[in-house]
Amino acid sequence: MGTDLNLRGCFVNVFDNTNASAVFYISPTPTSVRITTIGIRIYSIAYYGTNATGILLAGEATADPTNALARVWQCGAAQVTSGPASWMPSDTLKKSPTGGGGTGRANVLLAWSPNGSTAYCGTSSENSTLGGTGWTLGQWPYSKLTKALSDESAFQYSMNNGSVWNQIGIINTVISQLSDVAAYEKVVDATTGNTSGSNALYLASLNDNITIIPNIDSVWRSTSDPPGYKWERVLTENTSDNGIILRINPRITGSGKTIVFAELPPTTILPTTTILTTTPIMYSSDEGNLWSQLYPSMPVNDISLLDDTTMYVLGDYTVQKLLLSAQPGKPINTNLLTPGHTICTPLTPSTVSNETTQEIVVIGTGGNDDCYVAWADFAELTPKFTSLKKLPEQGYVHVVTDDQYDSNKNIYAGITTSTHVVGNIYRWTIGTSTNWDELDPINRAFFGLCMLNDVLYGAWNTDITLPLTSTGVDRTLDARVKVPPPPEWDELRDGLPDSPIGPIFTHEPTSLHASSNSYNTLWAIDNQDYNFLTQQGCLWSYVDSVAKLHPWPTAPPLDGLIGADPVTGRSQQIDFKWRPLKDIFGYDLLIAKDADFTLLLSREVYQALSMTPVDGRTSAWIVTPADQESPACWIAPGALEAGRPYYWRVRGSRTVENTNIHSPWSKAMFFSVKPGCPVRSGNMGPTRLA
Repeated sequence: MGTDLNLRGCFVNVFDNTNASAVFYISPTPTSVRITTIGIRIYSIAYYGTNATGILLAGEATADPTNALARVWQCGAAQVTSGPASWMPSDTLKKSPTGGGGTGRANVLLAWSPNGSTAYCGTSSENSTLGGTGWTLGQWPYSKLTKALSDESAFQYSMNNGSVWNQIGIINTVISQLSDVAAYEKVVDATTGNTSGSNALYLASLNDNITIIPNIDSVWRSTSDPPGYKWERVLTENTSDNGIILRINPRITGSGKTIVFAELPPTTILPTTTILTTTPIMYSSDEGNLWSQLYPSMPVNDISLLDDTTMYVLGDYTVQKLLLSAQPGKPINTNLLTPGHTICTPLTPSTVSNETTQEIVVIGTGGNDDCYVAWADFAELTPKFTSLKKLPEQGYVHVVTDDQYDSNKNIYAGITTSTHVVGNIYRWTIGTSTNWDELDPINRAFFGLCMLNDVLYGAWNTDITLPLTSTGVDRTLDARVKVPPPPEWDELRDGLPDSPIGPIFTHEPTSLHASSNSYNTLWAIDNQDYNFLTQQGCLWSYVDSVAKLHPWPTAPPLDGLIGADPVTGRSQQIDFKWRPLKDIFGYDLLIAKDADFTLLLSREVYQALSMTPVDGRTSAWIVTPADQESPACWIAPGALEAGRPYYWRVRGSRTVENTNIHSPWSKAMFFSVKPGCPVRSGNMGPTRLA
C-alpha cells in the first residue's frame, strides 16, 4: 500500500475454522494496529490504493448453497485507525460472485489488476473446515483436492470495485438446454461505413440436471465482434426449468441497453387451468450488469417491449403494461376463448392524426382449438381488445406486425398445430381486410415470425420436400403484395445438417429472432439437449447478406445508346455489367420494353437468343457469371429492335450451393437502340418492260 517503502501499511486476515474473522490493519507511522471484526469467515482480502485512501475487498469462505452465491465485502476506509469501519456486501446489488452451490463453500480468492480498474475473483469448493495441516479431509494441503460437480465456481471479474461480478472462465456449471436468444448489432452507415452502438448478444441456458442440486440457470452476454465469439455470464437464477424468455427493445438497432428475463409457466397443465403463482420479471437497463425485479399480476406467456422503459406482459387471458419506473398498469382482458401465446408491438409508431399517437399491442392465441389474433390501443384511457376473424387453422399463433405498420397496418400470423405438421402464414390489414390472406410459404408448421427491413421470415419444422424432422426458415421480400398469386418465397437451409441429427427450431413462444447492421442476421435455437460436439441443441445464426442490398448496374449506362446493325436494322451486341453481391453466384436479368416491366421479353425470345435458363415466375434470364468478381453477360447482335428504348434490372438469385435466395431488384436502367440505316442495292435488278 503506497509508494514510499518507509510509509507502507499492511492488512492481515486471520483465517480459521470458526464463523468469525478479523482483519488487522498495521499502519506505517505512527505504528498502530486496528482490528476489524466482520463477523463472518473471510477467506482472502485484497487492497488497492494509497496510505490515504483505497478500497479493501474481503471474500467470504462460505456461500449460499441454494443460489450458489458468495459475498464479497467492500470497505472504503479500512486504513483509518479510528472509528468503526463500514462494510458493504456485494449482494446489495444482487451480483455476488458465483460458487459454493450445494456445498456452501466458495473460498473467494481476490486480487486487483495493476491499475486498480478491475478486481478479480476465483471460487472453489475446497474443504478446509477442519483446520490445521495434514492429509486428512478438511486439512491443508489435502483440502486443495476437494471438488464438487456443478458448484458454479468460476473465474470472475468486477469493474466497479467489487459490487458487481460477472463470470468469464472456468465456470463449473451445466448447460442442459439453450432456452432463448436476443441480439443487437452495431449500426453501419451505408454511405460512410462508420459504425455506432455496440454488439450485444444474449443467451439463456437451462440446467435441469436432477442429480446435482441446485440447478442454476444462466444468462450469457457476448459483446465481441462478431457476436458470439466471446461470452461472459451476467445473471444466474435458480428457476423451475420451465423455460426462459429474453426480450429487448426491437426498435433500437445497435444501441439498446435494456434486457428482460422472465420464467415461463409450466406447460403440462390443462389449457383452461388458471395459474395463481407468479414469478418476478428480471430486467437490466445497462446491458445485463445490474438487475432489478418487476412483479406482474399473472404468469408470463410472452413479453414485448415498447421502448427501453415500457413492456407489455401477456398472460393467459390478460395483458398488463409494466413501466420500469412506475406502478404496474391494470391487466386488460383479451376477451378471447383460448389463452394468449405471443405478443408484439409495431416497430414504427402508429398515428391517427398529427397529435394522437397510438400504442398498438397485438396478441395471438394458442391451443388445440380455434385460434385468433386481437389488437388494442393502450394509449386510450380504457384499452379494449378487438378480435380479428378466426384464423383458417387451429393451433398456436405466432404474430408479428409489418415493420412499416404505420403506413400499411399489416399483421402476420404463423401457425403450428400440436402435431407440428401443418400451419400456414397469413396476413391481415387492419381497417381493410375482411378475410385472412394466405401467403402460402414453401414449408409448414411455423414456430416464429420476424420482419426486418421489409423482409418477412418464418421458422418452420415441417418441410414438404425433405424429411419431416428437418427445419429451416422461409423468407419473402414480397410480404405486402396482393394475393393471389402468393408471394415469392426462398427456403433458407444453407449450412444446416439434415435429419436425424439436424436442428429443430421449435422453441416456444417464438423460435426466431433477428438483428441488423449492413445485413439481416437471424438467430434460432435448436430445441434439443445441448451438445456442442455433435452440433445439437446449439444456437444457429444466418447472415442474410442480400436482404437489404441489390446489385449495382454499371453497363449499359443510364440512357446509353446501342448501335444498330446496318444490314438487319437491329441491335448490335449488348454487354450487361453490374457490381457483385457477397455470397451470390447467380443473378436474374430482366429486360422489358416499358418502365413498369409489363412488356417483358418472352420465353421464346430468350430461347431464340440462346439465353437460357429463364425464371418461370418472373421471365428473367438466369445468369451464372464466369467471373464472380466482375459479373457480366451479353446479348448477341440482332436481338432487339432498332429505334426504341429498353429497360433492364438485375437481382441476386443463387448461392454457392445453388439454392434460391433473392435480393431486391436493382434500380431500373434504360438504354436505346439507334435507328437502323437505309440500305441501297448495288444493281437495279429486273425491270418491267411490257
